[in-house]
Amino acid sequence: MLDSHVLKQLEQLDAVDFIDRRGRIHYAHWFVGYALDQYVQGKGPKQIFIEAGFPVEIMGYKRVERAMSRWRKTAGIDATRHLH
Repeated sequence: MLDSHVLKQLEQLDAVDFIDRRGRIHYAHWFVGYALDQYVQGKGPKQIFIEAGFPVEIMGYKRVERAMSRWRKTAGIDATRHLH
């Protein structure tokens, strides 16, 4: 789980709806759509999150990759078609 300083930093981002008691980040719906659009246009998950102000090096790259993977699956976007 992320420390309280990082959680407070994340909660200040427009892209974050809220963070639950377990430390799970709930992303704003607009950000999920934006991230998927950027991904389809060729940006990598890390770059998308960094540009949105997320401290990816602190959050961990796995968290970013898992979020994008969930969103791609829900949206039916084939990850093998994306070239980084």
